Amino acid sequence: MAAKADWERVPIDEKIQMFLRVSDQMADIYRADLNATTMLGQAKTMVQAEIDSACELIDFFRFNCFFAKELMKYQPISEDPSTTLNLLRYRALEGFIASVTPFNFTAIAGNLAYTPCVMGNVTLWKPSDTAILSNYLIYKIFRDAGFPDGVVNFLPSDGPVFGKTVTAHQDLAAVNFTGSVPTFQWLWKAVGENLQNFTGFPKLIGECGGKNYHFVHPTAEVKTVVASTIRSAFEYQGQKCSACSRVYVPESLWGEVKEGLVETQKSLKIGSATDADTFMSAVIDRKAFDRISGYINHAKASPNCSIVAGGGYDDSVGFFIEPTIVQTTTPTDKIFQEEIFGPLVSVYVYPDKDT
Repeated sequence: MAAKADWERVPIDEKIQMFLRVSDQMADIYRADLNATTMLGQAKTMVQAEIDSACELIDFFRFNCFFAKELMKYQPISEDPSTTLNLLRYRALEGFIASVTPFNFTAIAGNLAYTPCVMGNVTLWKPSDTAILSNYLIYKIFRDAGFPDGVVNFLPSDGPVFGKTVTAHQDLAAVNFTGSVPTFQWLWKAVGENLQNFTGFPKLIGECGGKNYHFVHPTAEVKTVVASTIRSAFEYQGQKCSACSRVYVPESLWGEVKEGLVETQKSLKIGSATDADTFMSAVIDRKAFDRISGYINHAKASPNCSIVAGGGYDDSVGFFIEPTIVQTTTPTDKIFQEEIFGPLVSVYVYPDKDT
């Protein structure tokens, strides 16, 4: 909090210039390092790392600096400034922000931890246990660029310990979160239970998981359906909340769509993230491997499901799971309802008359 008092006194134009200088360095001298640490630490391919840890991270900082400048231009209307002048002062939140960041996007981690600082805030950054390498590099880049100590505090730690500590502190001003629904529910509940202990009312900002889908109309172009579904479902091993996890396909197109999906799935190379022609690498850790392979085993055993393509997995060297396509006869099966967060997409074939 002592660092916050000093940081708030720095004019916002100076803060913005510091962020823009760091953004330029990330686009230039640190670009390869950001990509490499994301590839090695999070098993992203060259393409996936470039669009995340380089392009998106830099865009986050540049765009949010622009938005901050635009925000500062606004002042409320004064009908007669000579007699009554309405002024709006933009200040940081009263307290600190707890930033809890995910493994799957280096850009999101840097954004949740650093962007609030543009407006004078300070953060306690809890990085994902499985993204420490790239996240620490971001912290080091800012520190080496002259970012003041104590403004962003890099705190790899046990999740429950961090959560209990920040939600019990009177100066908690906000939780900036991306991750699982159960974790955010726990944080929300903990804040509510401690509400009487805070100096203010903490803000809770969270992005959680999802079960993204493609709904295919009978008039759809099959090649586009196949290409879009394969890329959405299997890029970065399906470890995105935006990944296609289920598809509704009309009976009239299922034969062609199925053939296209199966043939394309066969062509996908699974291997090391450092190989230029790898399409998919390993999933993030043992916990993810066990969860995803459990859904594959369910599909193999369930009378409602059948494996259309893939279905294999191997943890002998890394946590590798084949891109898997499952057909289910009912949209109520758990494989079609629950978030899987891996390279598995399920298909439900519906009658054309239902469109």
